[in-house]
Amino acid sequence: MKLFSIACASFLILLLAPRSDAQDLKELTQASMVVEQLNKTAQDVGLSEETLESQTLVGLKRDLPKLKISKDASPYVYVNVLAVEAGPDRVAVYVDMKINRPVKILREWSNSEVTATVATVWNKGKLLIGTKYEMASKVREAISDLTTKLAAAYYRDNPE
Repeated sequence: MKLFSIACASFLILLLAPRSDAQDLKELTQASMVVEQLNKTAQDVGLSEETLESQTLVGLKRDLPKLKISKDASPYVYVNVLAVEAGPDRVAVYVDMKINRPVKILREWSNSEVTATVATVWNKGKLLIGTKYEMASKVREAISDLTTKLAAAYYRDNPE
């Protein structure tokens, strides 16, 4: 019964995860990084914010050398790792990576600017299920995969 509950919760996480079809990375030249604070279950499998930040930075530098990483940049790469126990020695982890950047909001039926805000323009995630002992390495692989997907989207929007 517990496994069924975990499967249902996992399905809901995937179903309710924010999605973005905009994927507008055009002319993105710099970004800062934000790694969300980890919950206790994520820390218990051997993850830390510092390690996730380092892995994300290395992945971005490897896959997106054109993108300058700067603490002062308005656009930012957001990484969130949410872990829940899924049984004895098992965990389910959702790894979420987003690009948020300033955007202009226009009035309906008009091209006049109303205001500006920060919006998610790219968003991908991975659901991982496994033992507590293997999860840290699975999360590292997921971050590497997500930075590669980000790079592919970036190069599609910036072909030159």
